Amino acid sequence: MAGFLERQMKRIVGAAMLGMIGGISLIIGLAFLTAAAWIALADRYDTLVAALVLGCVFVALSSVLLAILAMRGSRRPASRPPAPPPRSASDPLALVEAFFSGFEAARRKRGPRR
Repeated sequence: MAGFLERQMKRIVGAAMLGMIGGISLIIGLAFLTAAAWIALADRYDTLVAALVLGCVFVALSSVLLAILAMRGSRRPASRPPAPPPRSASDPLALVEAFFSGFEAARRKRGPRR
């Protein structure tokens, strides 16, 4: 049991480390792409235009991501239908139904007869 838990923990920690390294790499890549976009826009137009364009892009992207996050959080989990009210134990029909239900469950579990 301890070996199983140890393997599971190693797998979980390994996946978390890969995810963290991937996230850091993504942030660094976005920083370089932002710097390249800044240089290209400032060279072609002006630094004011470069700042406006990059600011609008990041605000639009974050707005879309926050809207998606808000939509995911507002979903309600699927609710189960309410259980039928229990019948009283003195009801003869309920006793017969319970007997045959148990009989059928045992027959299904046992499988086909040989």
